[in-house]
Amino acid sequence: MGTRIGATVLILLSILFLPFVCSVILGIIAIFYFRNYYEFILLALLSDLLYGAGEVRFLQVYFLSTIVTVIIFIALEILKTKLKFYQKIS
Repeated sequence: MGTRIGATVLILLSILFLPFVCSVILGIIAIFYFRNYYEFILLALLSDLLYGAGEVRFLQVYFLSTIVTVIIFIALEILKTKLKFYQKIS
């Protein structure tokens, strides 16, 4: 449980102080490491609330990183069930 909280704090700090790509990479690692890591979706929502702006290229969608994070989360959860070498750690 402490590892999960530490990972959440680390991703929160990366959202606040590092580029978005670093946060996504850490989130993908956390999704693979932990079972049902819904915290990453909430942290992406926090990122959108702090830094989100409508993108003209994406039809003025304000919660773009949250939508992308949900898609990544669902895809990785499906991928984890398909992988033979994946073991559920926690």
